[in-house]
Formats: sequence, structure tokens, C-alpha cells
Amino acid sequence: MIQDVLGLTENESNAYRELLRRPSCSAGELARALEVPEGEAARVMGRLETLGLAARNGEAPGRLSASPPRLALGSMLVRRQNALRLAELELGSLEELYRATMAERSSSDVLDVVRGVEATRQRLEQLQSGARSEILGLVQAPSRFVSTAENSATEAAAAARGVAYRVVLERRMLEEDEGIVEELERAVDAGEEVRVTESVPVKLVIVDRELAMVPMGGRGHAADGVLLIRPSGLLDALLGLFELVWHRSSRLTVPRSGQVVTSTPSALDGTDARIMSLLVAGFTDQAVAARLGLSLRTVQRRVGQLMKLTGAQTRLQLGLQAARLGWA
Repeated sequence: MIQDVLGLTENESNAYRELLRRPSCSAGELARALEVPEGEAARVMGRLETLGLAARNGEAPGRLSASPPRLALGSMLVRRQNALRLAELELGSLEELYRATMAERSSSDVLDVVRGVEATRQRLEQLQSGARSEILGLVQAPSRFVSTAENSATEAAAAARGVAYRVVLERRMLEEDEGIVEELERAVDAGEEVRVTESVPVKLVIVDRELAMVPMGGRGHAADGVLLIRPSGLLDALLGLFELVWHRSSRLTVPRSGQVVTSTPSALDGTDARIMSLLVAGFTDQAVAARLGLSLRTVQRRVGQLMKLTGAQTRLQLGLQAARLGWA
């Protein structure tokens, strides 16, 4: 919609489209077409004229004609593009200033305090909106600062632009959070990875492995804000905690029946178990495929699923996880 791209109101956008359909138009005709008061139509016409989207008809005073879209909108787009380029340059300058300041901070400066529910919601939205690659989350019940439903739109927008989500839910969330099944179905459909465990040690959000958010109060204690933790040993510890909880949690799926299903990483079907035992024994993918009578593509696909299930990034990590889970 042009109002979203160029900053027009809905009435202004509709008015311009209506002018494009006519040789010229008066305020009264536009008011009837848009079903708005004539005064509002006159205001909109004046706005379109100011923006260069319409011009007075010299032969009929009081009537406007639409300017050619390529000419009128093209110049507006150029202005917007120039503004975005300037904003990107300014962002780069501010980032450099921030990094320089970060390098000089003392150990006591790795924490920021954000107080109040509204400020916390705003900062969580900012973190997700600014995420570049990855968001990790541990979610306890109940969600005090922002509900699953309230966070849905921001999360969906981040996932749509390619931000990877890995989230572990406390099992109570499945029972106590109204509408959780629908939200989980949406998240899984969007490609998010969701797991569930009996108990989550702390509420936690980590963005791009660069910034973490945790509540100021622990479980069962009132909290009027959150802590923001920048790169430090503390952030590294929280990353390690997340990975530990993630690997010990069960994968969660939401079939179309609407029933939430969890599958523990310790359970493999017969084919996956045979593949895993051969890999641990030192067989290559090609050798495994030949020995089990499978295609190489099938073996590689199943190994990829096992790596995703355990969170392993390499074959070595997969072997270690297999040993821990009793797969081999």
C-alpha cells in the first residue's frame, strides 16, 4: 500500500487512487466517492496538492487532477531513499561510537537496569525488532511483563525477515497460558524451534549472542524491571545455561489436531538408531547408506534431523550428544 511506503493516510491514499480514475474531481465528488465529510475531502485534496500528487485544473477552478504516478511518486521515493541512506550512515556512526564506549567501560558497566512493565515491554520489542540473526529464549510461567499473545506480532515480524528463534517453554505454560496452542502453531509454521521442559531456571532472552535480558526478581519474587547484560563473562554463562537447558528439553510439535506433542531426544526409531551406531563406529555417510540399503540423500537428511534435534553444530558434537543420550 502506498500509504505504508510513503507515509500517506488511508484517506489520502484512497483519494489519490480515486483521482487517478477521473479526469478531474471536486471536493464534493471526492467526498461522495470516499464516503467522508466534504470538509475532510477538501483537506485531503489540499494535502495531495501540497505533496505534488495532484494539481489544480486550470479550466475548472476547484477541481483537481492526479499527477502522473511515475512522476509524483518517483520523486517521493527518491526522497525516502535518500533519507534512508542518511539514516544508515548515521546508524553506522552511532554504532562506532557505541563500540568505542563499550571498549572503555569498566566491569560494573556490563549491566543496564530497565524499570517498569511498560519500559520492559518496549525494550523487548526493540530487541526483537533490531535482531539480525538469532533470538534465544527461556520462558517461565506465568509471563508477567508481556504475554505470549502480546509478543506474537513482533516475534512474527522478526521471524519473517529471517531471524532464527530457539525457545524453551516451561511445561506449565501449556496448561496455564490461554491461547498458547494457537501461538505455538503459528511459531512452528514460521520455522521457529520450540522445546519444552519441566522447569526453566530463569526467564531469559538473548539477542544475537550480544545482549541478554533477565528479570530483576527471581522466581516467586516481585520484579519491577529487568537487567540488560552486554558482552561479558556473565553473558557467556547465560549462553551456556541456555544451551544446557535446550539440549535437555523435549522437542515440541503442534499437529493440526491442536494437541501439543513433545518428543524426547532420547527416543530414536530403528533406522535412525542404526545410522547413529554406524556413524559413531566411524562409518562415512556413503558407507552407512550402502550398509543399510538407503540412498545417500536419505542418510544425510536423517543425520541433519538428528543434528537439529540435539542442537549439534558438527558431527563430533552429534557423537557426544549421542553418547550422552544413550543412542550409541
